[in-house]
Amino acid sequence: MIMAESKLLRVLLADDNPEVRNSVERRLSKRGVNVQTFSNARELLAHLHTLSPDDMPTAVITDYVLPDMSGDQLVREILTSYRQLPLIVVSGEDMRGSIRSYGLGAYAVMQKPLDYNELIVILRELSETDQVAMEIAGSLKDITEFGTCLVWELDRKDYPNYRITGWSGCDREFASTTIMWENKYPRITKLKKGKALFIEDVHKVDYFIDKKAAEARGWVSLISLPMMRQGKLIGWIDCYKNEQHDFKNEQRKKHQLVYLLNYTKLAAQALYARQLKQYSRVVHETQQNLAGALQESLIYNTILEKALATTGADYGWIYRYNPEGKYIELGAAAGPGADKVEKKRYLTKGGITGKVADKGISLYVRDVDQPEDAYSPDVQVNIKGLTEKSVLAVPLRRGKRTLGVLTVSSRHIDFFLPEEMQLLTSLAAIAAVSMERDKLAYHLQGISKLAAETSDFERLAQYVVDAVHDLTDADVNLWLMSAEENEGDHYLRLRQTSIHERRGEDIKIPTAPGSSIDAVALQKKRFQIVDNIRDYSGEPGFVDKEALLGYNWNSFMTVPLLGKQGEALGVISTMSREVNRFTEEEGNLVQHFANQAALALQEQRHIRILQELANTGEQLTVGRSDAKALLDKVVQFARQVTHADLTVLYPYDPVKKLYYDDESIVFSGTLKDGQKIPSQKPRENGMAAFVRRYEAMIVEYIPDMGELEIQTGLRKPTALKPDSDAHQEATKFIRESKFVKRENVQAFIGVSLRAEEHQRKGSKIHSHEVAVLYFNFRAPRHFSKEELQVIDIFCHQVANVIHRNRLFYSLRKEREVLEGVYQSALRIMQEKNQRTLLGEIVAEAVRLLHGKGGVVYLLSNGSRQDLTLVASKGLKKKYMKIGDKLPEGKGLAREVIDTKEYRIVDNYSEFHNKIDALADFYTAVVEVPLLFNNDVIGVLGVFDDHDKRVFTEDDAAVLEKLAAQAALALYNGRLYEELDALNQTGLEIAKQAPLQEIANRILEQLKRVIDYDKATIQLIEGKDTPRKELAHAGYDQPGNRDKFCRPVNQDPLILEIVESKKIRILSDTNQEELWDIDDPDVRDVRSWACMPLIYGDQITGLLMLDHKTPGYYLEKDIPKLERFALQAAIGIQNASEEHRYLRSLNEFSTQINDYDDKTLLIRAALHRLIEVLKAQRAFCYLNESEYLQLEGAKSDEKVSFAPYTYDDKENQALFTWEQRGGNRAEVVQTDDGAQHLIGPLWAEGKLIGALDVVGDKESFDSNAVSFFFAMTTLARQGLYGIHTQERKTTAFKRRTIPYIVGPPIFSHSNFYGRENIVRLILDSLHQNNFLIEDERRIGKTSLLYHLKYQLEQRNDSDYVFFPVYLNIQATKEDEFWGHLRDSLFSIQGKARPFETGKYDYFDFRSDMVMVLNELENQTAGREIRVVLLMDEVDQLKNYNEITLSKLRRLFQEEARLGIVMAGYEVKRHLNHITSPWYNQLVLLKLNAMKEENARQLIMEPVRGVYSYASDAVDFILKESMCKPYQIQKICHDAVAAMLNREHQLKEKGQKADAMITLEDVMEAIINKTDDHTDEKPV
Repeated sequence: MIMAESKLLRVLLADDNPEVRNSVERRLSKRGVNVQTFSNARELLAHLHTLSPDDMPTAVITDYVLPDMSGDQLVREILTSYRQLPLIVVSGEDMRGSIRSYGLGAYAVMQKPLDYNELIVILRELSETDQVAMEIAGSLKDITEFGTCLVWELDRKDYPNYRITGWSGCDREFASTTIMWENKYPRITKLKKGKALFIEDVHKVDYFIDKKAAEARGWVSLISLPMMRQGKLIGWIDCYKNEQHDFKNEQRKKHQLVYLLNYTKLAAQALYARQLKQYSRVVHETQQNLAGALQESLIYNTILEKALATTGADYGWIYRYNPEGKYIELGAAAGPGADKVEKKRYLTKGGITGKVADKGISLYVRDVDQPEDAYSPDVQVNIKGLTEKSVLAVPLRRGKRTLGVLTVSSRHIDFFLPEEMQLLTSLAAIAAVSMERDKLAYHLQGISKLAAETSDFERLAQYVVDAVHDLTDADVNLWLMSAEENEGDHYLRLRQTSIHERRGEDIKIPTAPGSSIDAVALQKKRFQIVDNIRDYSGEPGFVDKEALLGYNWNSFMTVPLLGKQGEALGVISTMSREVNRFTEEEGNLVQHFANQAALALQEQRHIRILQELANTGEQLTVGRSDAKALLDKVVQFARQVTHADLTVLYPYDPVKKLYYDDESIVFSGTLKDGQKIPSQKPRENGMAAFVRRYEAMIVEYIPDMGELEIQTGLRKPTALKPDSDAHQEATKFIRESKFVKRENVQAFIGVSLRAEEHQRKGSKIHSHEVAVLYFNFRAPRHFSKEELQVIDIFCHQVANVIHRNRLFYSLRKEREVLEGVYQSALRIMQEKNQRTLLGEIVAEAVRLLHGKGGVVYLLSNGSRQDLTLVASKGLKKKYMKIGDKLPEGKGLAREVIDTKEYRIVDNYSEFHNKIDALADFYTAVVEVPLLFNNDVIGVLGVFDDHDKRVFTEDDAAVLEKLAAQAALALYNGRLYEELDALNQTGLEIAKQAPLQEIANRILEQLKRVIDYDKATIQLIEGKDTPRKELAHAGYDQPGNRDKFCRPVNQDPLILEIVESKKIRILSDTNQEELWDIDDPDVRDVRSWACMPLIYGDQITGLLMLDHKTPGYYLEKDIPKLERFALQAAIGIQNASEEHRYLRSLNEFSTQINDYDDKTLLIRAALHRLIEVLKAQRAFCYLNESEYLQLEGAKSDEKVSFAPYTYDDKENQALFTWEQRGGNRAEVVQTDDGAQHLIGPLWAEGKLIGALDVVGDKESFDSNAVSFFFAMTTLARQGLYGIHTQERKTTAFKRRTIPYIVGPPIFSHSNFYGRENIVRLILDSLHQNNFLIEDERRIGKTSLLYHLKYQLEQRNDSDYVFFPVYLNIQATKEDEFWGHLRDSLFSIQGKARPFETGKYDYFDFRSDMVMVLNELENQTAGREIRVVLLMDEVDQLKNYNEITLSKLRRLFQEEARLGIVMAGYEVKRHLNHITSPWYNQLVLLKLNAMKEENARQLIMEPVRGVYSYASDAVDFILKESMCKPYQIQKICHDAVAAMLNREHQLKEKGQKADAMITLEDVMEAIINKTDDHTDEKPV
């Protein structure tokens, strides 16, 4: 053959990702491929339309997902117009969708990231496909010397049509567009017989019907050479000559025919080789596509689509085989009527597919209607209108198992080629491997997930059995290492099985080397297979062979369960009734799963043990057992956690520093013949001492003879060298142990239990020995790393528990003592009464020391000698009574005070400083100081009258603990009295009683703070004016008090106090020169205190205290006197000021209802403020409309009216009030030194002005501010009354109706309800989008306007919201993006007209990003979110899906953009599963209003003008069903009815009350009107 020139590889690439386009173009260009790229589908299609047949590319490569067209749609678009153009589809994540491209005609499907080597192979294959046919045509043209040669091939995708695939001497357009239908061209029927045609003149032959084409190209003679493949016509070669050729020479014709037929055979073989190469590529590509596939449905669909696309079959299906139920289940189906293929079919009625599933063989039925192919059809009995003629079915096999069947079917008889049987077999093998991998992955994931979720070991074991059964379709047993006593690692026990009859059986098999085939699997750590159990005679054999044969099992496989570090956990055995059932592949499969299962089981066991450890720690620390009971629990738990046969614990004696005594040894387990633990004396060099020295000793096997393997340490076990002294010493202990021999101990671990605790300072750890614990096993035992870890954790826990238990008992006695002190202190601290408190202290002291009685002495204020008995118990009054003072220099208490230490006297009668009166009463006594802040405040003592009683130092320590609490209680008691007195003083002040009464109560409360004999309160009005006595106490006969009230300037001591403004203490008046009062009433005064009463910075009076005891008042008393004086000064000042303020407020409140003119009311209020507050002048600032309306608002000398501005400092508060709706009075200091009191005036929720009172600097105290605020409140009430009356009058004159019917509510002040929906949207709008839906006229538009207002006012620390309202009801689809753009630009207050030409999605996206970036720059530091409030979104259902997808894409990709949609019945369009918006929006239903909000909507618009009868409101709520539109409509008509009724009453001269009654509402409902407008006159 003559080789044609190699064709240039040229591809068209479509992908919306510029990085992908650049990468593909760069990589392919380096390999000699010409690449032209496009960003979307429409650009690609537009370019294809411009190409001539000669310019067509080698292939088109396209991403499956493009922004303007779906993958399926693009494949259809290209292949509808360019059927022969190869299309390669590239998929990212949506592999399932891209696989569908095969069924639509795609040449290949590839996954990202692209395998460029594979892509080049495909492109070269495409080039060679055309090249082979072209070479055949060119060669024959030269051989025959005919001018034109055409190669025709059967198009299996358009069967039974033939197309030209190679040509020479012919134009491309004719070759690429000409088709021959088999039924239309008789010549094909002749060629199918395999004979060549020689035609001298095509125009004279009837069966040649392409005469027009021949005539147009001048063709006359023709040679047609058939290409056959196993008796089937796969194509032919036409050779045309433009002149008549003489075929009459038979010899020449025969010679030429032989040559041409040989050449044709070679051509057919070349086409066949090309076909096989394509099949090979399909198989490889399928393997690539399914390399990571773990979904059964994806596997089925991929295989099926490949099979149909490659063979050209009409239908196809894959059934899964269920060997137990003898039926097949549909996995996937494709082709016409695929949805009607039976889901489940039994093998006896399974047709061709069932036959293949049952026998496990491939089957080709050429004609289902012929007797030799007598199988029931697969589809025609189930799908009407479909004709199934030829069927090709192959089994999906894995090893010796049939997993399913792949079947393809054609409507044409004998459709499939022999090589296609091999192709389907290869695809089926790939499917089987993928299915097995999918199933394995599913179970690997399942067991890992289950192990993480559950602590149920049995559930996990059952899953292992079920999974292996699913993987092998065989019977399964799970054997695990025995946990029974005395068995250890020597046996496997049946733990779980898939055979119902064997569940619950207690079966065990040995694991010793050579004992069973299962033992071999464990030893070799590899699965073992027996093909025929009955004939098996190998060693080792089956332990339970008869049992296996009893179940008719013939094949056997056992797989070891190996955990971490190769630990043997058990085996999984599988059995089948088939001989030679299990393969190496299945063994590897189950082994893979078994390895993961072993890890899960091992981890589960570890978790279970750790849980038991946690429970152990918890149970051991619950309650307080005695030491023996606790140790019993420890050995029980030790045996439970480790499954040891016997556990023994030897406690450590911390006193003797030796291990154990016979009575304290504890054990758990069964001893041989009921023996006891051997009794022997503790030894410092025994086995316990060895374990203590090395912390732990581990022995896994104790043979009768030979060396022992001994390890020390738990966390890092270290083997002892056999020749070491330590090894020989340990071996001796073990060999000589009677206990080890008697109890047949084969393995053990001994652990030294040590409790660890940190020192209080630093990080050093103290270790306390508590015991040695032995874990004994009667069978050899290998201890895994995890087991040693568990034992380590357990020992650490129990060591600490035992140590804490010991500490607990050692501290119990001390705790009981402290508990007694605590309970005593608790009772003492709860008592606030001083006298009762002292009694409690004595009683508790006597109780704790079990004495006969007790005493408390306290020092008087300021004196260390004045020691008084204040409380006693058991002390008879004849010896000493309460209130008696101890004689100077006498008593044990004197020494206690002097030394500040306790004193104990065993025989009081011999005490050198005894008090004689007490010497005959008691014998022993202990006394301790009452100390607070290291100052002695008294003495606490306990005595006894028993001759043998002796108080100890421990008694003194207990009494000191109590004394410390008692001293604190006494101090707190005094402090409580003081604070309570201050509190009561404050309460008395708050009662606003007369001044005289307040002063008397102050003196009463002062007595509780500090004692006095006499006290006086004086008022000061000036230094030269005599002081005025307000109240006094303690004077029996007051007499003339003027002598004590001299002017301040005439009394040097008082003058000093007034000028210094400080409290003055005279501890002893006899020592003070300024004390010049010589009067009988004060001669006995020895200690004196004077407190100035200061209010603001002015002294308003004096509070003076007298006491007869020198030194009674001390400097330390000044702080509490200052606190009390402050309260007293406030109370006195308030009592005098408040009386005047209250009287003025009461007068004004009775007058406000008399005013019907705003000017007169305000003027009266200002004059009263000036008078009471002693202000300089006052202003009334009014907004412009109010100022113009006030007639006669003339200013006078002190009162002025003016419109307010925000320029002056005193008026800046007005703007703040307007913004936040404030109503509190404020004090403003201006630059000229004046002080302003400013308060707002509100009327109907609107700020109409403010009152401003001006005084000197700091003229207004808190009382003045309170009075001013009360006056502004009264003025507001008066203005409201006047305003209401004016509004009623105006309303009746204008006959207005305030309800809004029809239009949305634009003003937020008229919007009521929907709080929950508004709050939900506002709280989550930064990350969610919403869809609001419900019936019409339910308030959706009003809600959107309210959301716009709320978002504009929202002050968020993290976000700035930019809401935009837009209504798309009349927006056409081609205007939609422009409408969005105009709404977006309105945020910045600028509009942008439409440009000439179409404005589309990409234009809007560009403008949107620009606007968002500009807004972001304006709000640095906070995130922005532009929120589209889109109304009437029902219009979107008229848009195509691409527009909706683009809109959705905006909000998915741009986090700065949010949307709230509203519409009527839009859920089924926008939130339906088929919508691009599905699951993108939070759906909110806008139902009727809450009743409370509905009432607001009824009442608020008419408040202050009209009123409703209660039954009228209830009827409106019921009739409207709380729907806002219905409420507004009914209320509108009801007000109209009321106004008409009121008008008629006035005409009759009757009184109108402006009340909407039930009758008005009924009339409104009966006489409904259609036209409603806001404020419409009736």
